Amino acid sequence: MFRKSVLNSGVRVVTEYIPHVRSVSVGLWLDAGSRVENEYENGITHFVEHMFFKGTHSQNVFQIATAINELGGDVNAFTTHEMLCLYAKLLDEHLPRAIELLANLYLNSAFEPEEIERERGVVLEEINLYNDTPEERVVDLFTEDLWKGNGLGRPILGCASNVSRFDHQTVTEFARKEFPPKRLVVSIAGSFDTAIVEEVIRGYFDELPNGSEPGNGFQPPEHRFGIRRIGQELNQSHFCLGTISLPRMSADRHRFEVMNIILGGGMGSRIFQEVRERHGLAYTIGSSQTGYRDVGYFAISGATSPKNLPKVLEVVLREVRKIYRDEVSDSELASAKAQLKAAILLGLENTRNRMMRLAEYELYFGKHIPVNTVIQEIDAVSKHDVLEAAEKYLRNADVALVTLGPDPPDTQNVDSVTF
Repeated sequence: MFRKSVLNSGVRVVTEYIPHVRSVSVGLWLDAGSRVENEYENGITHFVEHMFFKGTHSQNVFQIATAINELGGDVNAFTTHEMLCLYAKLLDEHLPRAIELLANLYLNSAFEPEEIERERGVVLEEINLYNDTPEERVVDLFTEDLWKGNGLGRPILGCASNVSRFDHQTVTEFARKEFPPKRLVVSIAGSFDTAIVEEVIRGYFDELPNGSEPGNGFQPPEHRFGIRRIGQELNQSHFCLGTISLPRMSADRHRFEVMNIILGGGMGSRIFQEVRERHGLAYTIGSSQTGYRDVGYFAISGATSPKNLPKVLEVVLREVRKIYRDEVSDSELASAKAQLKAAILLGLENTRNRMMRLAEYELYFGKHIPVNTVIQEIDAVSKHDVLEAAEKYLRNADVALVTLGPDPPDTQNVDSVTF
């Protein structure tokens, strides 16, 4: 059911036909996120994402909103460090109109000065909201310290001083330079007529100029480690503790994912059970793995009362060191693999998740990987594989720690800044 084609313009099209559903999801994926921005551009990719919906040369902002409502589904966008996506999920009968709408937003956005000025206020309020969300901000502060001066270490939303000076010329030039057709992947999953959809897509994207101006590209980050305490009037101390790990395409990715679930990836994980259930020190705590093209990071984050923070960090470090010293049990391995497979397979019941999966495999791997192959690779993970992954990426790894809260406690009693 999977098809891939490359248009004359360089646009890649990946589709998956699913005959037993009535929904379809389509995404326009641009292979350039906030990571390509320099220090003074930081935040502009996300700003362009907003501006895509604020008027084209043929539709104003109100006409675009009406067109979205008439489709009767979900039309939206998001920006990550490595990509920007415009997408729609709707009934299959409306797919050609959805492609037309998204193509118009991508190809014909006007970036009118008055709309830029209006949207500037919206984005500044979004930044203010983010600054009032410590559980998100502490993770960004962690990556800022870990990759200081690199695009991966800067917040996707940017900073208020940058957003305050974006203008028509800045936005237009950045979009032209960083979002040419050769960086575009069109992804579709669900119920659709293949012949009609291919004709519609070629009509909009086949003969586009490829674009010769080189974009910024991205620089591999240099890593920095250490402890940083940031004071803020909050009821809890939020923290993020972690280290560099594996890139998105690493051959070790399934081993590491299983290890992460056992260590801190859910309510049954060792860290959650020790910190919350056994000691009652936190309401929310867990670990996560985030992978990019050339690097990744592993982090444990949570929140607790300031007086409890040293004890929480002590328990967390103890559990991390156990995961690479002692073999996991059969039941832990089976449970972690079951959770990982369930997340993948249940996600495939949603056409938007399928559409996203198609695009991300194309952007990161340059090929389609059947879900059965992924499940087989997860099933093949052994207890030795988990121990080996923990040993390889966590044993004696240098650590970055950021705390955010009232009168930051002295964390020097943490016996080491290594795992």
